[in-house]
Amino acid sequence: MTEREFYISIVPEVAEIVLHLKRLPKEDQEQIKEEMMNACADRPAAQKFMEKLWITIGSCLKEGAV
Repeated sequence: MTEREFYISIVPEVAEIVLHLKRLPKEDQEQIKEEMMNACADRPAAQKFMEKLWITIGSCLKEGAV
């Protein structure tokens, strides 16, 4: 499975994360982001993917998407 295929396969879960994060204060959103990033800090490929994922999540939070 390519990274793109994987990303497409998790779109529903990402949408749920965005909806959950929208209900939280900015500080809690940042804490969750930090925890998710730290969870994969020892795996460079996962860390890079998580960074890309948070670009998408951040964009959705700013634009009011989903």
